[in-house]
Amino acid sequence: MQSILLFWLATLVVVGSFALTLGLTWLPCYASLCVEENFPVQVRIHVVYYYICLVLTALALILRKNVARLHSLSERLVSTKLIPYTSMRLSYGGLLMSFWILLIVALPQTYWYMPEMNFYRERQLRIIQSTQAAWKIAAIGTTGHLCDILMGLVVLPVSRDSALGRQLGLETFTLLRFHKLVSYLLIFWAGFHGLWFFVSIALLSYIL
Repeated sequence: MQSILLFWLATLVVVGSFALTLGLTWLPCYASLCVEENFPVQVRIHVVYYYICLVLTALALILRKNVARLHSLSERLVSTKLIPYTSMRLSYGGLLMSFWILLIVALPQTYWYMPEMNFYRERQLRIIQSTQAAWKIAAIGTTGHLCDILMGLVVLPVSRDSALGRQLGLETFTLLRFHKLVSYLLIFWAGFHGLWFFVSIALLSYIL
């Protein structure tokens, strides 16, 4: 009974969060350059994409929990050797999850890069009659959107004895490893995005 209540509560939270997040994209924006106004379709696709990935991940973990063969396979070690510079061993489940995280972080480039490229190319051509650096600005913007997905993953609850871990059959150290991996990726991408932006600030000053 408790499991069913937690399931419906989690479903309600996810659906409510999705509806609220999507609804906020229609509210007025007062920034100097509003992503919601210049890329409305991509922003809404981005929101839908994140929640689809979240649901697919949850369904895969529920399947793992309830199918004994999948659960056993996911816990089987790829190698008994420790991962360099860590005290961890890599399981097939961990390997698959790592690839899955990298995939869902990388895929948004397919719907972000070209619209941003076209937008900045047109903007740059109008201001300085050149399109030389449009690809660089589009790439900087795209790395920022990769951070969006990572931020959405890093805030997932991974506390000790969390309801999420119990419902998905995950131990605390597994959740913490997931949290650390996503955190490291977020720090790397955010740092890369910010550094690239500041290195290119002279260029951006007359195009943005």
